[in-house]
Amino acid sequence: SSSGQSPWISYPTRAPILPGGGATTWKWLCKVSSAAWMARSRAAVILLVLLYVATTSVDAAPLQAQPAFQACIASPSTCTTLRLYDNVITGSLPTELGLLTGMESMGIYDTPVTGTLPTELGLLTNMAYMSLHNNSLMGTLPTELGLLTLLTTMYLYSNNLTGTLPTELGLMDKMNYMNLYSNNLTGSVPTELGLLTSLSQIEVRNNPGLC
Repeated sequence: SSSGQSPWISYPTRAPILPGGGATTWKWLCKVSSAAWMARSRAAVILLVLLYVATTSVDAAPLQAQPAFQACIASPSTCTTLRLYDNVITGSLPTELGLLTGMESMGIYDTPVTGTLPTELGLLTNMAYMSLHNNSLMGTLPTELGLLTLLTTMYLYSNNLTGTLPTELGLMDKMNYMNLYSNNLTGSVPTELGLLTSLSQIEVRNNPGLC
């Protein structure tokens, strides 16, 4: 203001009802400059953002360096679940995944992980759920996947997988949902998949060479 005084901050409030009626008045709260108020608001927002990042972020590193994976390796027979996603994994999937013999549910997705699917995945015979979608995995599907006879759900969509579908997939007799959408698979769908009597859906669209 022209007098050099800081502006006031106020809000309307209902005054007590007096005999003869009441009225809405303006209650002056405090003498705080608008610039100081904005600065405090910005500081509060920055603090909240920093707290969120500090409590939710995970440094990107190879799978072997991730605490969750290290905990599973330390107790492979009792580790039943592994979940890592949203760009926290670099490099390729290590063969040490085959040591996690107690694994029932594995999700490593939405990361830049590359390389091939290790054949050692076939050693995880207790696994019922596997999600390795939205990565940069390449190469062929290992025939050892057919050893996962308890697997009910398999997500491998949105990778760079190539080659034909192995006939051994027909051994996964508990399979209910298989998603291989958007890869570079070729050849024909093997007739052995007709043996999967529990299969309710298989998704193979966006594989231009697959018929």
